[in-house]
Amino acid sequence: MPEPQFVALDVKFLADLEIGYVPAQGKFDDLNRSFYFLVTSTPLQELADAQLNSNDEMVRDLSKFVLRDYKLWGVLDPALAPAYNGVAEIIASTLISKGIIPDDQIDDGLVIAEAALHGCKRLVTHRTSLRDANFGNLSRILFDHSVVCPIIDFFA
Repeated sequence: MPEPQFVALDVKFLADLEIGYVPAQGKFDDLNRSFYFLVTSTPLQELADAQLNSNDEMVRDLSKFVLRDYKLWGVLDPALAPAYNGVAEIIASTLISKGIIPDDQIDDGLVIAEAALHGCKRLVTHRTSLRDANFGNLSRILFDHSVVCPIIDFFA
């Protein structure tokens, strides 16, 4: 039996699924034929922060609904082992120190690192810093930390 293949989903894509955005649902349905879905800890933390701290009531409500519903869609949320959380932070910091992503985008580095540490083949994300990063350089940094860089599937 073949090993399961995973796709990591990011905040905006999950929010688009929640509101019924047709292109997001189409992409979800297409990927669902070959992959299992997961969401890593950084996007979940961003959603929780938005639910509690956003000044925009719509953002708070949408975040609350995504957090309520994502498991109903079959999206998994496995935690990384504590040691791997440290590795994710090291990878994200290295991506910044090497100039692969901007200094103020640590969460973007964490998202790609967490997806790689979970063995995801793809990352569906809205993060322009990951879209704009040199994939070869990004892959090399991740490879130096013994993980394979997922394909970045930009979805805005």
